Amino acid sequence: MSGLNELLYEAWPVVLGLGWGTFLLLLSMWKNLQQDRTVELHRRVASVSERLYFRPRGATGFSGRIEGVPVEISTEHPRQPDEEVPNVGVIRIEASEPLALPVRFCAEGPSTWLGAQDLQFGEQRFDDVVHVRTQDDAVARALLDGPARDAVVAAVEAGLRFEDGVWFVETVAVSWDEDKLTQMLRAVARAQGALAQAAQRVRDVPSGLRIVARTDRHAGVRARALDLLVQRGIADRDTLLDRCRDVDVNVRLIAARALGPEGADTLAEQMRSGSRTIRVRAASALGESAQLRAELVQEVEDCLMAALPDPELVHLALLGLTRHGTGRSVEALKRAVAEAPNGEARAFARKVLEAVRARLDPTASGGLSIVEHDHGGLSEATDLEAGQLALARARTGVTER
Repeated sequence: MSGLNELLYEAWPVVLGLGWGTFLLLLSMWKNLQQDRTVELHRRVASVSERLYFRPRGATGFSGRIEGVPVEISTEHPRQPDEEVPNVGVIRIEASEPLALPVRFCAEGPSTWLGAQDLQFGEQRFDDVVHVRTQDDAVARALLDGPARDAVVAAVEAGLRFEDGVWFVETVAVSWDEDKLTQMLRAVARAQGALAQAAQRVRDVPSGLRIVARTDRHAGVRARALDLLVQRGIADRDTLLDRCRDVDVNVRLIAARALGPEGADTLAEQMRSGSRTIRVRAASALGESAQLRAELVQEVEDCLMAALPDPELVHLALLGLTRHGTGRSVEALKRAVAEAPNGEARAFARKVLEAVRARLDPTASGGLSIVEHDHGGLSEATDLEAGQLALARARTGVTER
């Protein structure tokens, strides 16, 4: 056993040296492979650039114009803008002139961007393919009309990303041949050119949003643009009146609700002829109006009371009853309080019930009265005779005053 230990003691430097030598050999082979790959990629890039009449840019890059859009291609660049160590063997194709647009587009979930929000546009194909992140949703919606969205979808499907104002693609794909490189260069140029043209069309954000709200081919896009105009208080009367005639009911509801009394006829029409959800949304919007016509009050109240048992519509119904609920809705509101699924919903329903009761004549049906059979206690009146004042009967030893 001692002889074996001595043998191992004498042999370990040799084993360690062989292992270290093997590691260095493999590292050298890997570096040579990387260098060979970089040389091959640079050869392909140089060949494509020569074909497109690009000029050299730096040691490993070329730049030029495709369809009037300046683009560049390189095989060596920093991993990050603030790093000096180059990422060798990677092809990067990008537009040369950044656009001042606060948006990012890509196929997968976008990276973290301080102050930005994810955005859905309302066009299914676009929303399924493109992830949008923006620091100003109004600019993004005004910018991306139908043709611009088509260009963005085509670019993202081709593997491009849009960040910091430029379209780009970055890959380690050694299999990319010269035709593929040329195709990606043209894709970057088309995408950058399309966004630049869209940015020129939008003179200012409000006018761009109005154009999208009026003319976009997708109802969901029109609805979101119009809703944003309303939320920001920049929806003009002409646009709202025009959208009250939109073929899409959701657009009509947004416009009519924003118009106030002028939109009452459109809302009343939807309350009478739309689907159940649309009827309740229209009735709720009418119920929020302070100037609801007398002939609509009962119709609105009936529609909203019928929606109270529906867990998906009860909140809308309560909102509408807050302003125009009458004694007829007291019992339905009491049931809504009792059947609320959680404390928050119960508190809201109770708040609406209290608001309705506060508006009622205490002697009217549903109001609070002092009744004789309760000896002066408070109770809800259920008919017009209730509501009379009654003093409690004198108790033994107590003198009435």
